[in-house]
Amino acid sequence: MSLKFSGDLGNVDAELIDVSATGFRTRHHRGLLPLGANADFSYSEASGSVRVVWNWMFPDHVETGFVIIK
Repeated sequence: MSLKFSGDLGNVDAELIDVSATGFRTRHHRGLLPLGANADFSYSEASGSVRVVWNWMFPDHVETGFVIIK
């Protein structure tokens, strides 16, 4: 999936892990994404805008949760 942040963050390529009616969780190697940062997203079944709500650090990747805002 593709995430497009404004400013210095730019584009982040991520693997979609879970999807719900209000958001989704991704796996990536970009490091912690700033809480509250907005991004445009797109994947095969949906597109729109999201906000970063949490990050979990693992030894080999980061998982980030997003809430859909439109």
